[in-house]
Amino acid sequence: MSNIDVAVGLERREYFSIIRKVLLDINGSFQGLNVTEKIPCVCSECKGRETPYFFDYEYLRKRMHKEKLTVDCERSVEEVAINELLSGIETPAMEPFESWDVLTL
Repeated sequence: MSNIDVAVGLERREYFSIIRKVLLDINGSFQGLNVTEKIPCVCSECKGRETPYFFDYEYLRKRMHKEKLTVDCERSVEEVAINELLSGIETPAMEPFESWDVLTL
């Protein structure tokens, strides 16, 4: 299995939302491709680690839909705010890119 890891600097929110949209479009163009989005934990133990715990994106979305606002890190057992985990992953800034056919980064 191959991974694509993306790390950005200070403008995290904007970069991640754009990069995520482009990667989703690319992945969607391949039939039968099974993609799992993972979100790095930001608890005090994982933050800044080279290998943090990763949450399944769909699981976080499901929790938010059920009005669960936090999730426990399986490594540190610390409670983490889901909106903090998804900050920059989902943003209204992404919406204008929905209609673009080509996005040049």
